[in-house]
Amino acid sequence: LTSLAALASLKEVVGTVTINPTYAGTSFAGLENLEQVGGLVMGRVIQNATIGLRWIREIELPNLKKVASELTFRADTVETLSLPALEKVGNLSIQIKDVKDIDFSALSVIGENLSMKVNGVLNAPEKLSFPKLSLIGNQLALSNVYRVKELAFPELKSATAIKLEQMNAVETLNFTQLEQVAD
Repeated sequence: LTSLAALASLKEVVGTVTINPTYAGTSFAGLENLEQVGGLVMGRVIQNATIGLRWIREIELPNLKKVASELTFRADTVETLSLPALEKVGNLSIQIKDVKDIDFSALSVIGENLSMKVNGVLNAPEKLSFPKLSLIGNQLALSNVYRVKELAFPELKSATAIKLEQMNAVETLNFTQLEQVAD
């Protein structure tokens, strides 16, 4: 499969959309009108080895507002990850080796976990910001994330746990509204 264009009118999927590493397309054109999905998984894990998408440079889902369960990105070549309308997700996992631009500007609730890590190094933008995120139901876990100088969660009020590991470049942390961390 090299194109998702036939899905252009699709606005809602009740189940999980899985895009396997064998997808040879260079974009997600065709999914740009998607507003709600049960789950969205890109890439997969086979026998403890992560296999990510290899041809995609940009993941842009401008109308996606809600992901009921898992939203997982595993990719080797993605430079732009843009979901500016996403407000609520069950579980968010980002495993991208060298992403230069991340936009989750409307995201306010993560029901379970926010995880950014790879088995090697994850190079993220110098400023990693979740400006409207107010609740993480379980854990915020960032591990082996490099290049980030400013980490901003200015509206985050509650999380069960916050784990920041191997974040050597961070100069500024913004958790100004944080009221509760259970662990």
